[in-house]
Amino acid sequence: MDRFFSGDIFEDMRIRTGSSYISDLPYKKQQVWEELQKIQIEKYSKEQFMDFMNYVFGRE
Repeated sequence: MDRFFSGDIFEDMRIRTGSSYISDLPYKKQQVWEELQKIQIEKYSKEQFMDFMNYVFGRE
């Protein structure tokens, strides 16, 4: 079992990146991307995952 899995991708990625706040995540895009490669994204709802991706990476 993944020790970082809480069911909330925002909180899980905050912990995985060592961020103090969720609002730090958009400033750590590279680190977030690397951590995304290590997790099973299917554990999160599609809606939450898409919200997370839009929040961190935005629509450019």
